Amino acid sequence: MPKESTQFKPGNKGGGRPKGFRGVAAMIMRETRDGAELVEFALRVLRDVGEDHDNRWAALQWLADRGLGKPLVSVDLAAEVGVHDAGAMPTIDLSKLSVESLRVLDEALDAVEDEAVAEIMAPPDKPGDADGSN
Repeated sequence: MPKESTQFKPGNKGGGRPKGFRGVAAMIMRETRDGAELVEFALRVLRDVGEDHDNRWAALQWLADRGLGKPLVSVDLAAEVGVHDAGAMPTIDLSKLSVESLRVLDEALDAVEDEAVAEIMAPPDKPGDADGSN
């Protein structure tokens, strides 16, 4: 059974944040220079190569979600399998995949994403150090 404070209350059509939340949001904005301190903190964490990778990743996601917006997720379940022209990527009808196949596909996509993020977050090479050795 949910806590009484989180249960639906009559008069709260559609749910959402409680009315008092606006006061909290206003206080956060006032106390952090309209959120600038929050962004500055996240940028410090992101740029600190000595910081834990998970913390840097969380800062990156927080900044991207708020600065660029969370990406929309859409799945075309009516896609045909096959290549439509010489340069096109094949499409897959996800509705025909098993749960296990979807899990494997999800893990593969996560691995590709992790490699791309690691490449983006890697410290730049020093000038004149083309092979990456010191």
